[in-house]
Amino acid sequence: MTDDSVTIFISFICKSLKRSIECVRHLSLSAQVFALQEHSLRENDISELGNINRDFGFFGKPAMDTSKGILRGRPYGGVALLWDNNRFDRASVIPCLWICQKTY
Repeated sequence: MTDDSVTIFISFICKSLKRSIECVRHLSLSAQVFALQEHSLRENDISELGNINRDFGFFGKPAMDTSKGILRGRPYGGVALLWDNNRFDRASVIPCLWICQKTY
């Protein structure tokens, strides 16, 4: 896309990034900002978001709490935001601890 006055956002419920990685890569070619839901990645797998598109920055959070030991069942949930570094070269993630802390 050459028109800098237009920014394309895509939101996608992928229901497991590992199963839908090729579809997600294809969609990333059409957007400057990409929101993923239900990526099902654990905390130690979040870096896999960087394999979607090498031109994109990313931030992701898992939904699973691994601090309580061994997980049972399949991985679930999670959100991520990816952005085109060529378009948003000054983007950065700002820690927001007071909102993100668990309240339950």
